[in-house]
Amino acid sequence: RPWLLLPLQAPFSYSEAFLPLEISIFLGAVAELCMHGRTALGRGRGGGQGAEGADRAAAQRRLVSVVARSSLQLSFLGLLGCRVDDLLPVTWWTVLTPLWLLLLLYCLRAAASCASIKAAAQEEERVARRVLAGLSSAASLICFFCLLLLSLRLAEGVPLSAALILTPFLTVVGLLLCCTCTSCICAGVLVSADADGAADGLAAGDAYQRHCDEEST
Repeated sequence: RPWLLLPLQAPFSYSEAFLPLEISIFLGAVAELCMHGRTALGRGRGGGQGAEGADRAAAQRRLVSVVARSSLQLSFLGLLGCRVDDLLPVTWWTVLTPLWLLLLLYCLRAAASCASIKAAAQEEERVARRVLAGLSSAASLICFFCLLLLSLRLAEGVPLSAALILTPFLTVVGLLLCCTCTSCICAGVLVSADADGAADGLAAGDAYQRHCDEEST
């Protein structure tokens, strides 16, 4: 266990420590299934045509995504507990396989977001979908590089530090922080300029009104 520097002091195993997280994932999946199950399994009037049929199809896709995501998350936690507790002779590649499949699932969702851009009726909706597709693709690429470095570190024993493994994620977070700060500064400058322009306009209007009043008297 090269990444466990301190011995386990609690009177329970890692598998038992992961149990609350597994329960929360399971309960979250059950809540989403109950939320979308009625729409997905209900029979719409008119043979499932029109908007009702589209809502039902979307709810069914949502159910499949929830089941797949929750199953992969629970599988990862179970394999991780067995690996660190030496309950099963599993390799790190086997432990990380659910994470790779989960990343594949998110990549498919990003591809679906890209494919749905042309289906939008309004330009604003198309722009929003382009932004969402771009963010999903970028997040998938970052997760791929981080997971690849983590797999090489654990499974192949490549001497990679935690800082190097998180470098893609930290780089993007830094860029987003810089973009956010720049946007806030630009927005503040524009608001200040608009306020100054409005104040100058009011002052000019007041001066002109006083001038008109003087001429009339």
